[in-house]
Amino acid sequence: MENSQSKSFYLLLLWISIFIFAASNSVISKIGKLGAMHLVDGRNPISFCNVLFWANLIGGVVLLCVYCKSWSKESLSKVSATEWVHMFILAILSGVIGPTLFFLGLMLTEVINVVLISTLDIPMTIFFGWLIVKDKLSFGSCIAGLIALCGILLTFFLTQLNAMPMEMKMKMINIGDGPVAHLLATAPKSGEICIALAQLFIVFSVAYSRRVLKSVDTGIFSPFRMIVGAVIFFVIVLIMLGWVHFIDILNPYLIGWMLFYGGIVIALGLFLWYWGIKGTSGGDLAVANSFSPVAGVFFAFIILGEIPTMPQVIGGIVILVGIAVGLIATLREQRAASLVSATALCQTCKEGKSHEDGENRAQ
Repeated sequence: MENSQSKSFYLLLLWISIFIFAASNSVISKIGKLGAMHLVDGRNPISFCNVLFWANLIGGVVLLCVYCKSWSKESLSKVSATEWVHMFILAILSGVIGPTLFFLGLMLTEVINVVLISTLDIPMTIFFGWLIVKDKLSFGSCIAGLIALCGILLTFFLTQLNAMPMEMKMKMINIGDGPVAHLLATAPKSGEICIALAQLFIVFSVAYSRRVLKSVDTGIFSPFRMIVGAVIFFVIVLIMLGWVHFIDILNPYLIGWMLFYGGIVIALGLFLWYWGIKGTSGGDLAVANSFSPVAGVFFAFIILGEIPTMPQVIGGIVILVGIAVGLIATLREQRAASLVSATALCQTCKEGKSHEDGENRAQ
C-alpha cells in the first residue's frame, strides 16, 4: 500500500512537470508580446536574446543545485580532456544554436505550430539513434515516426502564412533591422523552419552525446551545457550584434518576468521532473510525454487565445496517431522485456532448486 502511494506521488510530480513544460511555450510567447507592448526607447526588453540568456543561465544554475554532488573534485577528475571538448561542442549545438532557432521560431509563428512541429523529435530521435548510436529499429517505432512525420508535413504545407504584421515580428525578435532580421520577418514560414532546424540540432546533439559521453555523469553535463551555452551565446551576440542587444538585460520589467519564468517554468518544472522520474518507470514517462502536444495546444488556447485551424487539426490528429502507435509499441516492448526477465529468473530458480535437491539426495 505504501509503495503504491509513493508511486502515485511521484507520478503526480511527473505529470505536473509535463504540464508546466507544455505551458512554457505559450508563457514565453505571451511574455514576448507583452515586452513588444512595453518598449524602452523603441526596444523590446523581453527580446529573444535576453530571454535565451536568462533561460539558459537560470536553468543551468537550477541543475547545478540539483546535481551539486556530481561536481565533486573526484567526479570531475574522471572526465577526460576529450570529453570536455565534446561537451563544449554539444554546448554550442544544444545550448546555443538549437535554443536560438527555437526562440526565434517561437517569436515568429503561432505556438500551436511550434507544438506540432516540435514533434519532429519523434522521427529524428529514431533516425539519429539508428545512425549514430546504432539503436535497433523496431517496426512499431518506425511506423510511429513515419506517421508523425506525415502529420508534421501536413501541418507545414496546409497552414496559411502567419498573419502577424512584419513590424510586430521585428519587435518580437528585436535583432536590429539588418538583412538577417529582414529575412526572418519576411520569409514565408520562417518561424516553422526555425523550429524544425532547432529540433534537428537538439535531437542530433542528444544522440551525439549518447555516443561520446557514455562515461560522463548527467549531473556534470546538463548544467555545463546550459551555463556554458549561456556564456557562449552572450559572447557571440556581443561580437556579431553589439552590446546594444543586451542593453536591457537588467531592465526591471524583464527581470520580473524572468524571475517568474525562471522560478516557475524552469526551476519548478525541472525540480518536479527530476523528482518524478526517480519513482516512475520508462512506461510512465512515455505515457506522460505523449500528452505533451495536447497540453501544449490547450495552453496555447488558454493563455494566448489561439484556436487550432483546420490544417492544424488535421496535422495534429495524424501526429497523435503516430504518438499512439509509438506508445503502444514502447509499452509492448517493455512488457516483453519484463516477461523475458521474469522467465529467466524463474528458470534460474528452478535450476537452483534442482541442484539443491540433487545434493540432498546425494547426502
